[in-house]
Parts: sequence; C-alpha cells; structure tokens
Amino acid sequence: MLKNFKGYNVFEITTKITEFLNKVKFTLLYLEETVFFPESAGQVGDLGIIQFNNKDYKILGLTISDDKVVHKTELIEDIEVGSIVTAKIDKNHRDLVSQNHSAAHLLFDTLRELFPTSLGKGYFNDENGLRIDMQLNEKVDWNLILKLNEIVTNKRQTTANKEEIIVDAKTAKEEYNLSIEFNEKELEGDLRIVKFDHVSIQLCSGTHVNNLSEIKDFLIYDFESKGNNIYRFYAKTNEILIKDEYNKLTEKEILEVSNLFDKYAKLKQQFGNDQNIEQALETFLEIKKDTLNFNWDSFLKFKIFINDLKKNMNEYFVQVETKKKDFLFNKYKNIEPNINGETKIFILEENGLENKDYNFICDLILKNNSNSYVEIIDQTSKMFFCKSNGSIKAFERMQEHQTFNIKGGGNEKTAQGKIIERKNSN
Repeated sequence: MLKNFKGYNVFEITTKITEFLNKVKFTLLYLEETVFFPESAGQVGDLGIIQFNNKDYKILGLTISDDKVVHKTELIEDIEVGSIVTAKIDKNHRDLVSQNHSAAHLLFDTLRELFPTSLGKGYFNDENGLRIDMQLNEKVDWNLILKLNEIVTNKRQTTANKEEIIVDAKTAKEEYNLSIEFNEKELEGDLRIVKFDHVSIQLCSGTHVNNLSEIKDFLIYDFESKGNNIYRFYAKTNEILIKDEYNKLTEKEILEVSNLFDKYAKLKQQFGNDQNIEQALETFLEIKKDTLNFNWDSFLKFKIFINDLKKNMNEYFVQVETKKKDFLFNKYKNIEPNINGETKIFILEENGLENKDYNFICDLILKNNSNSYVEIIDQTSKMFFCKSNGSIKAFERMQEHQTFNIKGGGNEKTAQGKIIERKNSN
C-alpha cells in the first residue's frame, strides 16, 4: 500500500515538502501527505496542481518509489524542505478514471463467473475508457459481447456502495478467498479489498466510484484476439464518448456491409444468387434504419448480424471461386495462340477479374504451351497483366507494348500495370 496517501476520499490537502530535486525544466518532490494517485497496475495517474506562494504548478507525472508517490511538477524555483503547499487533484479527471476502473472490476468479475478457468493478462484504464486482456478457453464472438454488456449493465444498476477493507495477506486469502499472487509472487503485509456488496470483490489499490450508480453507462464496443487464446476487450463508460464511438462504428460497419453487398450484386449476375444472402439484404435495410437512432442494443445485434453475414458471404465467395475457375479452365484449356511461331503469343481480353484470376489463366495456358507468352488486357479496369515461359521478357514486352502506354512493374517472367492511354497509331 502507498505510504501517506490520503486521496481515496480527500481531493485537496495542505501538506509539507519532505524532499525535492530541481531540474532544468521541472521539480521532483515528496510530500508529507498526498492526494495524488500515481500510474499503477494499469490505472493512469491523477492530474492536478501543486499550489505554492499563490502560484499553481501543474503535475507533469506521478510515479512510485519505496511505496511513496514521486510528484513531477512544473519547475518550482523557490521551494524548500518544509515548505507548505496545497495538493489539489483534477476531480473531473479522477471521476472519469474511477468510473472506468470500477467498470473494469465488473467486467473482470463477469468474465471470471462465466469462465472460471479464465486468467487475467493485464488491463489499462484512463479517463477515456478501459481495456482488459483475458485468456479464455472459449471463442469470443458478438453474441458473448452482447451477453457481457447485459450482465455488467445489470450489475452497475444495483447501486451497490463501495466498501474498503484493510486486511493482511493471510486473511485476504483464507477468509475472502482472494488470490494474493502478483507477478508469480505472493503479496505480503496489509492489503486493500474493494467490495461492492455482493456484486464485486477484488484486491485493489486504485481509485473507484463510491456507488455503482456513478458509472453512467457501459459498453464493450470492440474486441480482438491477441493470440494464445488471449482476447482484448475495449469498453467505455462515458455517455458522450460512447455516442461518438457509436457513430464512428455504425458508419464503418454500414460501409463494410454495403461493400459486401455491392460485390455480391456483381457476382450473382454471373454465378447466381444465394437465398440466405438475399434474406440478409432485407434484414440489413431494416437494421440500417434502426441505427439512425442511438441504440446500443440494436448496434450489438447488428454486429451479430454482420458476423453471420460474413460467414454466408465467405461460403458464397468460395462457391463462386470454384465456379469461376471451372469456367475459366473450360474457356482457356484448349485455346489457340494469336501468333503461332517459334514463340506462341496469346493476346486475351477480359473484364472485371482479379489478379489471382489473371494468374490462373496465364498459368493454365503456359502449363499447356512451352515457349509461350500470354497477355491479358482489361479495358474496364484499365489493367494489363502478362506472363512468359519462353524467350519473350514480360516486363520489357509491357514497357514496349505496341498498342498501349502502360505504367507498372515486373520481371522477365511476369509483369502488370495500369493502362495509361492508347498509343497513336500514326
């Protein structure tokens, strides 16, 4: 526990300087007592000022040394040991940080309740939000995120009061059934327990809300896999920041889904439609209307919809790729060269294909024809692609093309580029 820290419930204190060191642009100092909580165990440090001789000196940083808080401030030139100062935290910043820290406890407890074998792998919170890393033996998806949000929201709505209990390590372990291991070592001495009635209980030295009703909102707005079954959860509690996040994510997700449907619309003309995707399109148009109003429940259900849609889309795209390859194989397996001499030259025109398709066509033709050169011209996308397995050098051929000016790159075997313009036939 921090020595001489009074800042759990006091936010301004008049105290004395016990040690200090002036540098060129800042001052380092110890206080007899302090209200400033330093950056520790994932929680960002306080902001605030030191007042001395009717002047305010901004806190630049807070660290821990020998269980005491080291204050880094703007340079205080005329300070002395024993000088009387007032330490004053930024209460608004502290409140925001505390809300996120208490919310992190609720999320951690919820994950441990749902997955008893899960392990905490770190967390961080500041005034803007929180993140938690957990090692889980379950796959995380948006259905789980929706469930976690509902459980944490129910917990914060219990309006449970904070209770602080100071006990020794043995009591924490045996009577409160709390793990006292930290960095593979058992903690010793007096420990602080932070408890919110029956809702949450953890060892913690950080700052918290006095009542869970002070957590105005809660939302896990994203998650990601970090490998080795470790998932990182991102959440916010500030209503304004949540709404900003909502607007950004809604715009991003709608654009992503719209692009998927655009791609599907082009492909289905040639390869047929998919009933599941057709139904999903109708659902999307309805959900899109709902997202115009700020509603996180609808958004999370939208994320679940997107996950399901992506699975259906991926299955459809795999089927399309198979059909496309079959079509291209049958189209080009027995194709005759445009110029049939010592080197066979194939000049093809295609529209709307991807690089992998160009590669497939060229490789198929070159496999069946030795000492050959293949070029594909896509007038729609203005793309040029060529390959050679003979004496013609692909990159040189592209650079010296008789019909088009082409800008691109490549080597002797393969080259590709953008068609800039048609050359003057004169």
